[in-house]
Amino acid sequence: MDRKIFENNLSLLSNRNPELFNIAISNPLSLNFLLRSNEKGQYVLWLNDNPMEDPNDPEGKAEKDVKRFLSHFKDNGKKEIKVFGIGLLYHVEALLKYMPSIKVVVFEPEPMFFRAICECKDLSRLIDRIEFRIGPSSIPWNVEFDYIHLPSMKYHQNFMNILSKRRLITLEKLPGFRLNVAVVSPVYGGSLTTAIYVKNALEKLDYNVTYIDLSKFSELHRCVMENIKQKDNQNLILNELTMMFSRYCAAVIADVMPHLVLCLAQAPLLPPELSAIKQAGIVTAMWFVENYRVLDYWKEIADRYDFFFIIQNGEFEEILSKMGLANFCYLPLAADLDVHKPVELSCEDIKRYGSKISFMGAGYPNRRNILKRLVNYEIKIWGNGWQNMGVMAECVQENGRRVSIDETVKIYNSSLINLNIHSSITAKGLEEKGDYINPRTFEIAACKGFQLVDNRRCLPELFEIGSEMISFKDEAEMLRLIDHFLNSPREREEVASLAYNRTQRDHSYTNRMFDLIEFIWAKRPTAWEKSIQDMAIARSVMDKWAELDVELKTFLECMPRKGFYPLNELVSLVEMNKNSLRDFELLFLLMNEAKREIQSRR
Repeated sequence: MDRKIFENNLSLLSNRNPELFNIAISNPLSLNFLLRSNEKGQYVLWLNDNPMEDPNDPEGKAEKDVKRFLSHFKDNGKKEIKVFGIGLLYHVEALLKYMPSIKVVVFEPEPMFFRAICECKDLSRLIDRIEFRIGPSSIPWNVEFDYIHLPSMKYHQNFMNILSKRRLITLEKLPGFRLNVAVVSPVYGGSLTTAIYVKNALEKLDYNVTYIDLSKFSELHRCVMENIKQKDNQNLILNELTMMFSRYCAAVIADVMPHLVLCLAQAPLLPPELSAIKQAGIVTAMWFVENYRVLDYWKEIADRYDFFFIIQNGEFEEILSKMGLANFCYLPLAADLDVHKPVELSCEDIKRYGSKISFMGAGYPNRRNILKRLVNYEIKIWGNGWQNMGVMAECVQENGRRVSIDETVKIYNSSLINLNIHSSITAKGLEEKGDYINPRTFEIAACKGFQLVDNRRCLPELFEIGSEMISFKDEAEMLRLIDHFLNSPREREEVASLAYNRTQRDHSYTNRMFDLIEFIWAKRPTAWEKSIQDMAIARSVMDKWAELDVELKTFLECMPRKGFYPLNELVSLVEMNKNSLRDFELLFLLMNEAKREIQSRR
């Protein structure tokens, strides 16, 4: 702390803004908030031993980020811009520098960040151009931020999820009640981990989630595959198992009666059980996270679900349309930001997992052919299916065993170049018009790792090619880019940082679940409509209550103006902030409990 600056700021605030003065003196920094000065004399805030900003040059990094923002920003005559996240104000100072006629309104849920600023920044030169909104209750649900400070967004990820959900509910883009969702996993396979990420994302969005984990039966499935030699008998038993798994799912679903059953690819829910679930008024959806050209069982199941989500657009969409499907939607894969993230590595981990070039993935024929071009490079190949690699056998790590998720995170973090080659059905080389993005693309970016990825038709829709992502069209270009980036550490770091920021903002599984629920809600499923028509409160009644309750008045100002509000919608907004109930919130909850009690006695 700079004691002189702190005392001067308190004196300034006591005269100019008593509310901010009270925030500053009432929120001393906790032990996990630590202010340090770097070699340039710039303060850096460390949270749980991790720097909030670039520890070497936070001011320079902020200016670079703001310049990039301004290259795309259209002010349309705005007199103020709204910023989420206060950090140590480096980004706000940069905005003021490059937008001298603009006022900045900065929103920050955690008051200790404001206290940290008071301890190290001279506010006298800033206070006339910055409006500080400090604390969660100071942030309206319907606010549209012009600039989001990404370190703050990461720190406040749960708060941002809730804020986004509230805003989408008030815009009527999400249902105004707390969804109960059953997520059905496959027994085994690549989409099993995706099912877990989907479950995690829905829980972060404050939905009630029942996870039907069929991987617990994988050992039984493996036992049949390994011990029954006659194919006819093996298939007979496997079919019986699949029917049992399907009935098991239906029984669990009957117990919990969710609003939505969301199946991941290869989930063994068969037509008889699926029909029974739909007849019970439950909405069904499948996220087909597979290449439709390789696994074509979608032809038998796509029209059996109410909603069908896919990871390939263009040609696949045309095929589904010709089949007569209407409720399908392109939904690319993503990253779980709590799993795939930058990590500190020990010297032992760096030695074991680190390399100049790494490839993580199964040994599909096209990948084997391409990687043989790297015989003269230092490369580590991770994953299974890499037998008989000839002169490159020594590049295959640890006997080509399966690699855990935690280990893949270490590989992505410790490799100078993560080579990302999509599997191809051509078995020769790269797909010229590949139309899906594998999860590795998002996961490497979420780890802040640098990657080179083969061209994909839809990649420019998700990342800015050349700045956020570097792609190659053929093997010759791949080799040229490898040579260039092995000798360009700053450029690698810049690209990796931009890809990381984009993934944090746009490519989490919570983003995808928002999109999935929004797409379903746009069709207004009858069962969901019924759920919000049970009981409603007139706006005119709440307006009268608000005359006596300032907090309720503020609450209503964020709501879209309409005649009635379903009680479930109001309660869903309250439950997002259970720890600090206000009087009107408690009233909504009591009314909802009374409604449930009356319904249970009918």
